[in-house]
Amino acid sequence: MTDPIEPTTGEPLSEWERIRRQWAEERLAEFDAFAERAGLRELLGGDEGENGQRAQTVAELRRQLQGRDERLERLSAAHDQQQEELKQLRSRLAEQEKRLRDADAQRLLAETAEADARSETDQLRVQLVAAHKGDEAEDLAWPQTVETFEEAVAAAKQHLEHLAIPKAAERELESLDAAQGSENWAQKAWDGLRALNEYAENAEEFSGGFWEWCEHGRPVYSWPATQKKLAMRESRTVMESRDLRAKRLFQISREVKAEGRVHMYAHLKVAEGGGDNIPRIYFHDDARGETGKVHVGFIGPHRLVPNTKTS
Repeated sequence: MTDPIEPTTGEPLSEWERIRRQWAEERLAEFDAFAERAGLRELLGGDEGENGQRAQTVAELRRQLQGRDERLERLSAAHDQQQEELKQLRSRLAEQEKRLRDADAQRLLAETAEADARSETDQLRVQLVAAHKGDEAEDLAWPQTVETFEEAVAAAKQHLEHLAIPKAAERELESLDAAQGSENWAQKAWDGLRALNEYAENAEEFSGGFWEWCEHGRPVYSWPATQKKLAMRESRTVMESRDLRAKRLFQISREVKAEGRVHMYAHLKVAEGGGDNIPRIYFHDDARGETGKVHVGFIGPHRLVPNTKTS
């Protein structure tokens, strides 16, 4: 069976128009049946009173039919308008999805270019350090890139002699590695660990702390000395809270603290934002102390060292 055709346009009827016409045809059929039963086709044969009553009935039925027909037309028009709006929304959605795909492609290109530039820069840094020490560059060839926090910590333990990272400092690294953007986080963590190591190595020849080293020390491996990326102390609200201070009590070498634990407040903000899974690296500066090292007490998600905004 073919779809009904609009005689004036030759186009197939819309669903709403087809339903409306079918409904009108059914009502007219009902009306004809009623008229047949009531003898309305023989109005002239009745008396004046009967004819008047029947005429009123016919008029009422026609009025009701017309009202419902008009309502159906309004519903049909509203449906057509909604369909047009839906079409426009789908078009806008498709455009936004295309823009998102283009942005993702641009981001991937930028990340690839950044990784290539970082690799070239790190090669130059290795050569610079080697020239300064009089060593061969191959002997200082640290990994240029890492993909996970596990790799970053393992590389730090193997290559960074002025950094101490006890096993207890590694906290839920798997949750960091499972997060979106984890490769970028891991690489930044590796950059930060190398910066701490270089600071500790040169601390005796420098008068400031790690912040000043990053800001003025001309390091080979640097870390941004900004409030968004580095904190040398915690906020007043954290310091005044016994519970929050307790979250920052970490294991450390007994050469630094006889109890083997110390509060650490300085930390690298590896990622920005208020998420509870963004990574943090807490450390204690003993570069000019007994060990001559920077001790890392915590590498893990922010939720394990909450502040008043995350707790």
